[in-house]
Amino acid sequence: MLGPVFYLAGDSFPRCRHMEQELHARLAPAVASWTGQRRLLAQTQAKPFNPDIPHRLGLLDQAVPKGGGAVLLGRSSGARVATLFATRSEVAAVICLGYPFYRRKRPLEPERYAHLARIATSTLIFQGRSDMYGGTEVTSLFELSPAVTVEFLDCDHEFHLTAPAWDAVAQRILDFSARASRAEARLEPVPAGDPD
Repeated sequence: MLGPVFYLAGDSFPRCRHMEQELHARLAPAVASWTGQRRLLAQTQAKPFNPDIPHRLGLLDQAVPKGGGAVLLGRSSGARVATLFATRSEVAAVICLGYPFYRRKRPLEPERYAHLARIATSTLIFQGRSDMYGGTEVTSLFELSPAVTVEFLDCDHEFHLTAPAWDAVAQRILDFSARASRAEARLEPVPAGDPD
């Protein structure tokens, strides 16, 4: 059983809800709790959805429990929020679906990706081979921390996958998150014994 999971949608929320629905159906039985984008907005009294990155980081500050056990799932801009949050607060793992490395025909924006070179939290990025925000070239174009793993899927930024492909993604998320949680637990300091 994994700790609490928080799902962070992209700027197209709620139009992109199919991704959360596909993952929730497969992951919910294996996690302690699931907080989707709508529930997060309700819990933090932040309706309507505001895509501003600093605002969304503030919502996570309110909602994510301290202690490092949470897993963050981020879709597109939600992946930016999740990875940025992990650079300043302890979480067990970060999973990204379609990371927005750049916008085509625009100058590169380091605020989108620079922190990925120094993130220490175990991070798994699922990236479509034909994603308009960065395809298979991202691993050669951008510096990524050793904590970051990128896996490519046969899709674009919209992640219209078959049911078996979603099954495989969900299983990979469970395996990756469980391994990251175990590694985090091994790093926890051992409390000192009572003095004699």
